[in-house]
Amino acid sequence: MNRTILRSFVLRASFATLILLIFGVWGAVYFMQRDFEKTLGGHLEEQLKILKIEYSYSLKQHYQEKSELMRQNAQALMNKMDFIHLEVYDENHEELFDLSPQTQKAKALDDLIQQNHDRVLLHTFPKDTRPVYNFFSLQEHLFIQVFFPLAVNNHKIGYIEGVLLINPLSVKQFKNSLMMTIATICISTLLLSLIIFPLIVLAYRQLSQKHSALINSNIQTIRSLGNAIAQRDSDTDEHNYRVTLYSIALAERIHLPRETIQKLIKGAFLHDVGKIGIADAILLKPGKLTDEEFNRMQEHVTKGIEIVHGIEWLDEAKEVILYHHEKFDGSGYAHGLKGEEIPLAARIFAVVDVFDALTSKRPYKEPYPLEKAVAILREGSGKHFDPMIVEEFLMLISLSYETMLLMDSTHFKAKLYEKIAFYFDED
Repeated sequence: MNRTILRSFVLRASFATLILLIFGVWGAVYFMQRDFEKTLGGHLEEQLKILKIEYSYSLKQHYQEKSELMRQNAQALMNKMDFIHLEVYDENHEELFDLSPQTQKAKALDDLIQQNHDRVLLHTFPKDTRPVYNFFSLQEHLFIQVFFPLAVNNHKIGYIEGVLLINPLSVKQFKNSLMMTIATICISTLLLSLIIFPLIVLAYRQLSQKHSALINSNIQTIRSLGNAIAQRDSDTDEHNYRVTLYSIALAERIHLPRETIQKLIKGAFLHDVGKIGIADAILLKPGKLTDEEFNRMQEHVTKGIEIVHGIEWLDEAKEVILYHHEKFDGSGYAHGLKGEEIPLAARIFAVVDVFDALTSKRPYKEPYPLEKAVAILREGSGKHFDPMIVEEFLMLISLSYETMLLMDSTHFKAKLYEKIAFYFDED
């Protein structure tokens, strides 16, 4: 596994761990807080049920006015449960009275709540017989606001709204429990990551090695096949090496993406693979081909597509195989495409292929001098070739003539293998 992939994997693994921690901590806080509030609410509701029973009994047994009886029971509730503030409403939601706190501490807390009344308090009457709860905090104090109905024989006769300070000891115990849970989640997640990630890295490394071996095998196969065809045509496999390296250098010069350069490499090795179906009498004829022979020669592009058909890894090579004899003015074959209708990879390869053909020895000709080859490319610019590609290639040749054209075969191949490894081994 190369450093780039390893770095990417570590970053992704760290991000995944962070996401797990965030969701784990969020889930712990959410569910534990909900459970804490539910427990407090349940305890309070039990106390309120007792009040409802006592109130209903008193209302049936005595003849006091309802509001007076409600005041007495509200006062009893306030004293019994240490409510900070209580308000009593009738069945029409009209306020009857409120009870203020009795102790200095309760008064101070009530003043604090009233100062933040609109921000922390809700005023929602229950829609059924169950109380409505609202938890809020102020200055490290946790409060519970409760709105509960009073009823006799299932008939609502009023409501009591109250605010109660939650026991600080209970809050402290809850926070300690929450922190312990969060710490446990963090430690467990990190330990799990430390155990699992090395296993994943090892598995990925093995997969990467197998992948690299497969890529190398594929490269070796197309190189061998391309070289076999090249040797039929030119007595040497160096043509394939040269056009491939020229293509890579030109693609790098015009800043093409890695995927396009991979496409060029595959296509460059297999550009003439269809010539396997062309008779030697035509392929190696030293003189000019007849019209019929030339038509037969043109078939090598379609034969090439037939050979690689169904091989998914070679789909990208088809653009070069099928279109590298198209001409910029539309006079080429096999489809008569013109201008930018011709795929960019094919336009690039057309220039380097003709240049190498001109500067190489073939059975039917001697190599052209560099100056003459350059002149022919310039003459074909805008006709046979894409003008932009020609200019960029000639600039490349002028800057790299000694390192490319005059490099010995061993160094040339070594340079090409280095480039192929760079563009394929990082997959």
